[in-house]
Amino acid sequence: MDGAMTETDRPRYGRYMLTLSGLTAALAVAAPTMAMPVLFAEIAEDLGLSLVQVGAVWGTAGFAGLFASLSGGMIGDRFGTKRTLAVACLLLGLTGASRGLSNGLVTMALTVFLHGLLTAVIPLNLHKVCATWIPGRRLGSANAVVSGGMALGFTIGSLISATVLSPWLAGWGGTSSSSTAGSAAS
Repeated sequence: MDGAMTETDRPRYGRYMLTLSGLTAALAVAAPTMAMPVLFAEIAEDLGLSLVQVGAVWGTAGFAGLFASLSGGMIGDRFGTKRTLAVACLLLGLTGASRGLSNGLVTMALTVFLHGLLTAVIPLNLHKVCATWIPGRRLGSANAVVSGGMALGFTIGSLISATVLSPWLAGWGGTSSSSTAGSAAS
């Protein structure tokens, strides 16, 4: 055998691929995305942003999706879902972490925009994974698992960002001035 995937291998690996797709949607895309709104009060205080500026920053992610949606599908078609998802997830992690290094409105808007570009690319390619690995009659259910993964990630991100991650990391960016000021006063 030359290592090529056969039709009999699809059912065996389909559940594995579906599980990975759902977890990718939940933990790589949705949870980091939904962690931001819960931390906006903390971020706005540290960066000196007004409510309007916070709204503009948050809207930047969706605006980036306008550009990435069509091209993200074409990139997946050209380079394959495996390569596209691997690179997009790696870059998504880097851009997500770079949000914590932002020191003002411009850098926060730029990092959120870059993060938003990648956030739009991944789900398109996850649905393509489902179409590749899951037989036609079960494709709708498979896509529901990926969408459910997104919903689970949104829930996880909003639940743990302010209650677990921010205290554990000493603030939204890891070196919050309000957290360090509070500990210095003790």
